[in-house]
Amino acid sequence: MFKWEEDRTFIVGNLPYYITSPILRKFFWSGKGEFAWWLFMVQDEVWKKLRFDADKKSYLYWILNYAYEVQYLKTVPAKAFSPAPKVKSCLIWLVKKSDSPNIPFHELIKFLDLFSPYSRKTLWKISKIINKKWGSFVIPENLSNKRLEELDWNQLEEIFVA
Repeated sequence: MFKWEEDRTFIVGNLPYYITSPILRKFFWSGKGEFAWWLFMVQDEVWKKLRFDADKKSYLYWILNYAYEVQYLKTVPAKAFSPAPKVKSCLIWLVKKSDSPNIPFHELIKFLDLFSPYSRKTLWKISKIINKKWGSFVIPENLSNKRLEELDWNQLEEIFVA
């Protein structure tokens, strides 16, 4: 399951639940995410937002799943801790993918920074708002009525090749 590579860095941690998202966002957004694999204990709710088949894809989902496969390993019940928290925990494993989407990472970050604050709006409406201020992202007509959270990687790539 785990392949040890002497010349690679591995990250293991139990992330404080109230700041898990900011920690992960900082690591991956800054480009410091180039590690062989990561093993974290996180709140169960965070895992549900990060898994590859999440219904609603968040900013954190896009930046982690860009280059890593996020795998669920095990649920850790609250009673395993003292004092017991009010939430379930789980172990997740982030393993470097052999290939990433055909989108430059810095362009993905730029796109997410502009589009993700408007999660309830369609891509077409968001593009009208942001194109006035920051330039243009051309949204293909077949995606104009979708929201960012509804896209898959192939659809997101369409935006970058349009």
